[in-house]
Amino acid sequence: YVDSAASGRVTSGVPSPDGALIVFSGGGNITFDGRPGGEGTSREWSIQHTNSSTAYPTIMLVNGTSNNVLRYLDVQGNSSGLNGVISVGSGSAANTNNTVSYNLVHGYGGGTPVRGITSRGSSSAVFNSGNIISNNEIYDIFSASGSTPVAGIYLDNSGATTISNNSIYWSTDFSASTMTASLHGIRIGNSVADAGNTITGNSVG
Repeated sequence: YVDSAASGRVTSGVPSPDGALIVFSGGGNITFDGRPGGEGTSREWSIQHTNSSTAYPTIMLVNGTSNNVLRYLDVQGNSSGLNGVISVGSGSAANTNNTVSYNLVHGYGGGTPVRGITSRGSSSAVFNSGNIISNNEIYDIFSASGSTPVAGIYLDNSGATTISNNSIYWSTDFSASTMTASLHGIRIGNSVADAGNTITGNSVG
């Protein structure tokens, strides 16, 4: 269990070579809590991937990691690839029963990541399940062009996932003269593994 310990905690940087800033690989039962002492509702821990044009997430869970909790964090990054700023990824085994809740998820330094929170299993045979994405504020997720679907929350090869009470929005007015990318608040894949998901109480706007 790791909490903010004090107000204004910042964890930031750019891995070399470029990759996810924080990786949970295998194992599990780790909690990151942005509240000092784990009490209250204030998000006092900011985790920032500071590469302005990275293809990688800020926090990634891979290779069969389970029962982890990310909560009350301010997670920033400009991921332009298939993974979100927070990614429950793929790898050698399914990632199960992880909870991502009460976080702020957005770009770093005014950037606009292509996806906010993602869960992407390796295949319909090795798929993520039982994860919870709830009560997060996901904002300023955008790309005007490209073939990668833009989404606040994106699932693929991920079943029995609960997506509840998240707020997905743009924080200011914006305009784009040309739009070729597809934009989604929540997007679910069409694999046979993308079944049994519960989606309720979310707002997009």
